[in-house]
Amino acid sequence: MQKWLSATEYVPQEKIAAVKSVYDELGIRMYCEQQIEMYCERAENCLTQLNVPDERKLQLKDIIYNLREREV
Repeated sequence: MQKWLSATEYVPQEKIAAVKSVYDELGIRMYCEQQIEMYCERAENCLTQLNVPDERKLQLKDIIYNLREREV
């Protein structure tokens, strides 16, 4: 990995592949997905507790859904 940090000339696809392999080794994708799920659940719980008609919460629920389904 060190070579990529100091490299000034490289093939972008090779650098991307090298960085992705480090992320995969560290389990970054799984960690990010767990964090997304945790924060989406918190947001949904907060919405549930609001004393507001459900139809007024729809846009926020859509945002939560879109964030949850977003590619990590």
